Amino acid sequence: MSLGGLPGLPESLARAVSADGTVVVGEAIGGHEYSRRAFVWTATTGMFYPGDLPNGAPTTAAYGVSGDGSIVVGESRAPFAPTPTWQGFRWTSSGGPIGIDNTTDARAASYAGAVIVGSLQNDYGFRWTDAGGTVLVEYGPGWSTLAAGVSADGSVLVGTVGHAAGGPYAYRLVEGSGAPEIIGVLPGSGIVSSATAVSADGEVIVGTSAINAREHHAFRWTDADSGNPDYPGTMVDLGEWLPAGVNGDGSIIVGTQFLPGEPAGQREAVVWTTELGKQPLMDLLLANDVSGLEGWQLYEAHGVSADGNWVVGRAISPASGQPQAFLANITPDNCTTRRPISLVRRSAVKMASPRRPSAASAIATAAKTVKMVDWVMMSAYS
Repeated sequence: MSLGGLPGLPESLARAVSADGTVVVGEAIGGHEYSRRAFVWTATTGMFYPGDLPNGAPTTAAYGVSGDGSIVVGESRAPFAPTPTWQGFRWTSSGGPIGIDNTTDARAASYAGAVIVGSLQNDYGFRWTDAGGTVLVEYGPGWSTLAAGVSADGSVLVGTVGHAAGGPYAYRLVEGSGAPEIIGVLPGSGIVSSATAVSADGEVIVGTSAINAREHHAFRWTDADSGNPDYPGTMVDLGEWLPAGVNGDGSIIVGTQFLPGEPAGQREAVVWTTELGKQPLMDLLLANDVSGLEGWQLYEAHGVSADGNWVVGRAISPASGQPQAFLANITPDNCTTRRPISLVRRSAVKMASPRRPSAASAIATAAKTVKMVDWVMMSAYS
């Protein structure tokens, strides 16, 4: 079943899904870069536009949804105004979209939406609450930060921290701990890293770690002691692909892997589980006897529900040949695929560079990492 599109915007991209799979959010897209509008989808309402901000600025992308589905967060952009403006927003069905002061975009929300995280001008990540407002994530003079994910209770925030001398590097920030804590790079080969998501329980962090300018490996981090004195916890190499989302207990990770051969840029959605490792999403659905998949290309996976049942992303429709968003149930006993909407373009969020541990090693890798910063970040935001 198709999630549809918005009037005049026939393509769309699903970016996130609620904990039980009943609410999907993303963006609908038209003919050019600025023809974008956020969308919210439920089985009851279908797809709809959440509306403009009170100042008239359109909401252009929804990046996250609270676990209970009540709050949607994203970005509002008015690029053709006398002074182009960007602002994060939060949306509820009763109050509509409201801008979040002193922010550029909002990326994720806690289970009930009481904590929202995102960025300000790609210089600082932030943590927002109704009582405390916008609080910047700061690492030190000259360091920039980005906040990409938050645990269900809002106590654990993850993202990327960087400096002109090197990076980026994945971090974890636990409420009450003060500054972000860099969680490191892949042992032996990693030179930079980026955290893209955290499990609902806050125990598992996923992201990418580049081992050279072209090769980026997925990682899964837990706080189990690895014996490495330079970094906390244990970062495990999951192979060469880009993770985008993780379920509630960290046992399922979804993302995208690039395929060899021509034309360049071909890719497919993948699912990693603690039991089976990584496999193409298509293979998983076919193994679960899902029908109606003939001719479909499951292109990318962007999110997975906390219960681990639902995956969202984008696919190529055999009927139109256009990229279309999808919502798929991957549980063996109730595996169905709702054929959704569409989108074509991946929006990479540019990040500044990060790290702290060894200044000497950071400077030594700076020349290598400057060109790959945007690449590493891409997995977090498309």
